[in-house]
Amino acid sequence: MNWATQGNKAFKHNFKYHSRIRARALQDPTAHNFAYSFDDIILKVKPIKQADSSLLFRNQGTLNGKNGFFEIALNPDTNTIFHRTFVRGKKVTK
Repeated sequence: MNWATQGNKAFKHNFKYHSRIRARALQDPTAHNFAYSFDDIILKVKPIKQADSSLLFRNQGTLNGKNGFFEIALNPDTNTIFHRTFVRGKKVTK
């Protein structure tokens, strides 16, 4: 069972989380451990297709009073989120 799907789900999407997502959240809780309920909002923006065919979702917002953007990368072949972070002080470029 995927660690993020145990117990009560904090999100509505059906993507899996790569195990490194949890590891990064423990290593850097400031930028990587924001509420999983945010993911549904982030995943609604139009993604940027990357050179490796992954999809990068970026959504402006604030975290702990700091402006920046939330970022999620998804492998569409496996439906797995492998990157999830908040980047402070930058604006989303389209």
